[in-house]
Amino acid sequence: MRHSLRERRKQQLRDEILDAARTLLDQNGMAAVVMDELATLAGISKPTLYNHFPSGKDEVIAALIAREIHRILAITDPKDCVGTPLQELGRILEMIVQKQINDQRQPTRIWFPEMNRLIYDHPEMMDAFSKLEERMSTLIQAALDMGEIDPRFDTPTIMRAFYALVTCLHFQPSSMIGIPNPQSTPQNLARLFCRGVQSAVGTAKG
Repeated sequence: MRHSLRERRKQQLRDEILDAARTLLDQNGMAAVVMDELATLAGISKPTLYNHFPSGKDEVIAALIAREIHRILAITDPKDCVGTPLQELGRILEMIVQKQINDQRQPTRIWFPEMNRLIYDHPEMMDAFSKLEERMSTLIQAALDMGEIDPRFDTPTIMRAFYALVTCLHFQPSSMIGIPNPQSTPQNLARLFCRGVQSAVGTAKG
């Protein structure tokens, strides 16, 4: 389905606004996303900004997070699966972390209280998050069913461990522990996750 030039331009401007919001979010969290500053950074007037996001700041951030989740969903598309469920979980983790390193973007911690509130207040974000949770839990359950994952673990624990590793990196230059190695860190975090949850049977197979 082809979209009109007007629709494409509207979507492009929306993406530019969300890119600007991501920059502000990276600088100092949600407190840094102020509508006046966002309009200035996006190079638009404040009325134009509110024309796209009538409810203001929370709507902007919810749309931004929903967009990021949909990009993760594109990575987790079942038709792209090339290995076992546990191998696929490792591949997804590695790709997400690699993108963060390439973009030098702070990962969004969606379980923070303010983010959790947005999930329940904005249907677009709730729908995206629900789809991600369903897709990830399906992979985890498949890995459990195949005996790849230690049966002593439950799906909620595994999923939280996955999210924790996905969001563990920091890119501030002032960090005393240095900057993650872009060549090895994504693969190492994926290996850490897979080996951490792997069953004895899965280890023997590997």
